[in-house]
Amino acid sequence: MTYPSITGKKPFLALVVLFVCILGMLNHKKAKAQQSLDSVALKYSLDSVYLDTVNNNWQAGLSAAVRWQGDEWSGVNGYANIDSNTYINTDHHFRIYSSTKTMTASLILDLMSEGKLTLNDSLYEHVPAITNPNIDTNVTVRQLLEHASGFPDYVDDQDVLIDVVANPTKKWEPLEVMNDTDYVEEQKFPTGSQQEYSSTNYILLGLIAENALASDSVERAFQKRFFEPLNMNDSYFPPAIPVQGQMPSPHDDLSDYGLSSSSEIQTANISLEGVGSIAWTTGGVIAKASDLAKWADKLYTGQAVSDEALDTMFNSLQGAVDDDDPGYGIFRDEATGKHVVGHGGAAPGYRSIMAHDTLHDISIAVCTNQGEGDLSNVSNALLNATLNPGSVEVTGIPEYEADAPVSLMNPYPNPVSDQLHYSLQLKEPQTDVTSLLFDASGRLIKRKDAGEVSEGEHSFTLAVEDLPSGQYFLRIESEDAMQVQKVIVSE
Repeated sequence: MTYPSITGKKPFLALVVLFVCILGMLNHKKAKAQQSLDSVALKYSLDSVYLDTVNNNWQAGLSAAVRWQGDEWSGVNGYANIDSNTYINTDHHFRIYSSTKTMTASLILDLMSEGKLTLNDSLYEHVPAITNPNIDTNVTVRQLLEHASGFPDYVDDQDVLIDVVANPTKKWEPLEVMNDTDYVEEQKFPTGSQQEYSSTNYILLGLIAENALASDSVERAFQKRFFEPLNMNDSYFPPAIPVQGQMPSPHDDLSDYGLSSSSEIQTANISLEGVGSIAWTTGGVIAKASDLAKWADKLYTGQAVSDEALDTMFNSLQGAVDDDDPGYGIFRDEATGKHVVGHGGAAPGYRSIMAHDTLHDISIAVCTNQGEGDLSNVSNALLNATLNPGSVEVTGIPEYEADAPVSLMNPYPNPVSDQLHYSLQLKEPQTDVTSLLFDASGRLIKRKDAGEVSEGEHSFTLAVEDLPSGQYFLRIESEDAMQVQKVIVSE
C-alpha cells in the first residue's frame, strides 16, 4: 500500500492494530525489577517479519531499535541498495518524515512554557507575511497543533513532488510554499469546526516558532534543545545541520506518484535535498533508528521538554474520539487501551514509526528505506519480543519461500569454534549464490561468493575461529531464494 504524501501520518494509523495480540500484557502493572532486552528474541523477530514480507514486495531494508529500563537494542535486515546488493547496517540514517512533527510540537510547547507564545495566539500575530488568501490568518496555534485549521495538505497534490523532482537542487523556502495558491488551495472546512490531518499546519507552526525564537532558526533550536542535551548524536536537520553519516538509497514504486511507469520497487530517483527542504518542520529531520527510539523514550518520559509542555501534549489527547483524532504532535492507539502513543512518517523512498508504551515505558522505532510497506507488524513483533521473549521460538528462521529452490541444510557443528560446514540443495541452477554471516545486531561479518551453482547438493565451509562467542545468522541468497539459519559460535 502506498501513501501518496511526502509526510503523511498514515503509517501511524497502522497502530490501530498495533500490539493487539498482546492486549492482556498491557493491563499488567509495570515491573519493578530491572529487566534486560533479549537481543536474540528481538533479532529473530525482526528477521522473521522481514523474511515473511519479502514475497509481499518488500525489497529494501529495515532498521529497528528498542529501549526499555535503561537497556538498548538495535538490529537490521535487508538492503541499503537493491541494485548493488549492499546491505543495511545500524549506522545508516533515514528520513523520518512526519515523525519530525513530534519535535515541532515539542518546540512550540516549550516556547509556550517560556512565555514566548500562547496557544491562543493567531498565525497573523507571528507571521504577518502570509498573503495566501486560502489561509485564514486568524487560525490559532492550538488549532494548528491539533489539525483543526481546515487547510488542505500541501503535499497531497502530486504537483508538489513533481516540482521537487523537476528542481533537484532548489532549496524551498517555507513562506514561499505557503503563499503559493497552487500548493495551499482552498480551505476544506471552517477553522475549528473539525479535525483533519494536514502537513500544512506544521509548516505554519515552524514559521511561528522561528518568529518566537527571534535570532535563532528552528533547525538550530532542534539541535540546541533536543539533539545535543539528549545525546542524539545521529540526528540532523539539514541543510542547516548537515548529515554526518551514510543514508541508504531510497526505494519506491514511483508510479504511485505519477513519476514513473514502473510498477516495481526500485531505487527512487528523487532529490533528497528538495524533499527535505520542502518538508521542513513537518518532515525534514534525518536520524538513525536508535536516535528515534531515544527521542520517543526521552520525550514521553519527561526528559525532553518542560513538565508543562509534556502535560499539555498528553492532555491534548483527552478529547480524541479515535485514532484519527490527533493531539499536539501525538497520536494514541485506542486498540491498546490508550497506552501506546507516538507518530509515524512516510514519503517516497523512506518511512518511519516511533511508538511508546506508556504502561511499560518501552520505546520502539523502525525505519526503512522503502516508501511502501507496513511497519506496524515489525513494531508488534518487537514489543512482543520485549515483553514476552519466551514466546519467541528461536529454533530457526522462516524460509524465504515455502518451496524454495535453494535449501540450506543444518550447519554443523553448531555450536562451532573453527570451521562451519553447511550444504545447499538446489532444485535448479542458481546464479549469484552468496553466503552471508551476520551478528546478533544484523551487522554483516563475513561474505562468501559462490557465483553460479548447478542443480544438486553442494558443500561449503566458513571459517569462524576469529569471531567472538555469540549468536550469529547464516544467510544464503541467490537470484531466486533466501534461506537463514541460526549459528552459535563458542571459543
